[in-house]
Amino acid sequence: MRNTTSSFGVVLKLNSNVPKSLDELVTISATSATGEKLEMSSLPSDKKVELGSGSVLIVEETAQESFNDALAQYLSTETGLVVKRVLLQDLTASIITPKSLLISTIELTRPVLSTLTGEEMQYVKLITDNAHSLLWLTGGGNMEGACPDFALMSGLSRALILEQPSLQITMLDLDIVEPSSQTLQNISAVLRESVKSMSPDFEYTQRKGLLHISRMLPEEEMNRAFRDKQGQVLALTPASETSPARLTIGTVVFSTALYALHHHAYTKEGESILIHSAAGSLGNTTIQIAQLAKAEIYTTVSTEEKKDYLVKAFNLKREHIFHSRDSSFQQGILAATRGRGVDIVLNSLTGDLLHNSWRDIVDTGKLDIEMFRRNVTFSAFGLSELSNEDQLKLNRIAASLLAETLSLYQQKKIRSIEPLKVFDVSEITPNKTQDLPYDWLGHSISKWMVKRGARKFVFVGRTGTDRKPARQLVEDLEAEGADITVVRGDVGVLADVQKAVAAIKGPVGGVI
Repeated sequence: MRNTTSSFGVVLKLNSNVPKSLDELVTISATSATGEKLEMSSLPSDKKVELGSGSVLIVEETAQESFNDALAQYLSTETGLVVKRVLLQDLTASIITPKSLLISTIELTRPVLSTLTGEEMQYVKLITDNAHSLLWLTGGGNMEGACPDFALMSGLSRALILEQPSLQITMLDLDIVEPSSQTLQNISAVLRESVKSMSPDFEYTQRKGLLHISRMLPEEEMNRAFRDKQGQVLALTPASETSPARLTIGTVVFSTALYALHHHAYTKEGESILIHSAAGSLGNTTIQIAQLAKAEIYTTVSTEEKKDYLVKAFNLKREHIFHSRDSSFQQGILAATRGRGVDIVLNSLTGDLLHNSWRDIVDTGKLDIEMFRRNVTFSAFGLSELSNEDQLKLNRIAASLLAETLSLYQQKKIRSIEPLKVFDVSEITPNKTQDLPYDWLGHSISKWMVKRGARKFVFVGRTGTDRKPARQLVEDLEAEGADITVVRGDVGVLADVQKAVAAIKGPVGGVI
């Protein structure tokens, strides 16, 4: 925020609480010498609101007739698009076209979702199942907490975005439901942001004529001044001339290793531990934590190359490293420990190899009560259990694990995870096929990849293109020039996987 005082005693304040892509929407607040406040906000007169091709469809209730009259006229004038209107009870799937920008005003004066009838539920479902781009307007004044019932769509929209990636929902809550020029300009600005921006915001609130978003934005001018003060110069460097960016501390995986060895195994100095798949990220971090505890370490890996890495990186004894792909490690461990076995096993294997790991501790391979009579603990855990908001004790454990990880790193007692597998951005190429699942993850990744040059995709899904969001995704990707093949099948069925592989044309660039 920057203030300038003139000789007339007027302070002009440029408000920057909206994204940069909305910078055409200028708001100026002025305070005269007598204390009178003036506000002016407008789009430059020569700036048209560009929303692409297609049409705008306003879904309304009769109660907002004057508001929708003004909104339809404004958008028609500012965008040049055809603006259509339909009552909620008259809405059908055929009215919603793939290129329609749909605006819902049904919750401007009444919180429909909080008192939803069965019939209204079907109409709302009709909107979310068929719309591609949806702006949902509410009149709840949520920043003031005037009526929380209007905020239900915020939670619903977040769930829908995950379930239906082809649907883009943008929320705009208004504090005053009246068709003022300021409100109409804000609606058109949010529409433009949702359509044109590569990374749009999805939740907006209008308060006293100003748009707000629910996140902080950097103050670039202040940051530049700070860097200049520190003598730092910010320069742009081509990606081809830089080393790969990476997260230098694997806080989550180190926390998992600490949780395993300190809170479940209670590792003590001199105890022996078998770490399976030790060249992976969890194995890498567990070795470091076990070395700090001065434990005797045994490991398994899948290749000789990984064995060489562990010897070189962690100074492990070569004779303490065994093969993880078969049961030979069991006899190797028993031989190395003279038949005693180890005190602790950090296991990531399944099936018979899990039972073989158990035999490295006790002299029976059955997972039954007899083993526990030998003073053995079997503990299954995941770090996600610590995120339970209702368990304050678990939350404290999670916080302590993170704090301990950072402390160990600052003391240089642990180091970042290695080795890194680096993929060049050039490996995403038009002539390589990407094999993806036909779910929300596949939807998101495919859209990300096609923007970076990928052009051939094979999707595998049980319902094929039966559902409209799936068909819409194919149409969107093909419109970008992508070659799409959809294979109906289950990745858990070998024959379906073979069918998907047979559908691939040319080299495979990746499998998700």
